[in-house]
Parts: sequence; C-alpha cells; structure tokens
Amino acid sequence: MDVNGQVEVRSGREIGPWLWVLLDDYAGPCWVNAKYIQLNGDISSLETVYPDKVNLPVLPNPRWPVPQNVRAVRLGDQVNIYWDFYDVPLGERESEQSPRYVLELWLCQNGQVVFTPMGVYQSTLQVIDEADCSEPSHGRVYLAEKHGYVGPVEIPWPAQVATPTP
Repeated sequence: MDVNGQVEVRSGREIGPWLWVLLDDYAGPCWVNAKYIQLNGDISSLETVYPDKVNLPVLPNPRWPVPQNVRAVRLGDQVNIYWDFYDVPLGERESEQSPRYVLELWLCQNGQVVFTPMGVYQSTLQVIDEADCSEPSHGRVYLAEKHGYVGPVEIPWPAQVATPTP
C-alpha cells in the first residue's frame, strides 16, 4: 500500500504496528500498517478506539465458515485455546504470510484486564491469564480473509480455580 499526502492518525497504540487513520482521498477511516507512515508526534497520547469504538469489518455474507469447535483449557495461569483449522484459499488471503485468524482477547495481566488482539497462523494459541482481576477474562476468534473477517465466535473461557490455602 502506498500512502501519499496527509494522514490523520486517530489511534494505534493498542494493536501493534497498525494505526487507525483518516487518509486523503479515501472515504472513511481504515487500518494502515505504521511502516507506511512517517509519524510526526507521539501516538501514546491518542485515545484508544479499538475494540470499543471500531469494529473489525465482518463479512455480511461470508463464503467461509465461522471458526468451529472453539474451546479453551486452563492449566494454572496458562490458557490453551483451540479450534478446527479452515484453510482459506491463498487467492482469498492478503498474502501467504497473512494470519489465518484474529483473536480478540481480554486477559488478566498484573491485576488489570488488558485487551490483547493477536493474528494467528494456526488453530491453537497459548496465553497467560492471571487470577487477580475483578472482571472476568474473555475472548473471541475470527477467520481472516482479504475482504474482512468471518465470525466472531466467543471463546468459552475457563474460570480460574481457587488454590486452596494450607
């Protein structure tokens, strides 16, 4: 993607290299990889917009199935998430290196629930979800293709098991 002209960065600190921007000569805001933009300023001062104010572009009539048999298993603070793999044809992916799935996770980290989006290439993911948050952790999984996303499917999040004190 070649970005020329003025770009107004609206948000970006919450999803790694991606910025939520308004571009000259484009109808609305969109996500752009930061490597295509020369920044003048500090994005850490921007308001977080994803996921509360911006949704992923979910395909209204998808050709592919939503993720199937989504499940999660907890082993202490480690949560293993699984689902059935579906291979979107290469011509329907942005590139061979594009993630096959996007997971939106709200994980307990250092006493706070932290939004943690992840692009995943396989049909399993292992994350750390600590026990000391007042809100429950949760997540959802989308199938990714070049026109948008299919889903989401909520992950049946396993509860923390209280450790008995001696």
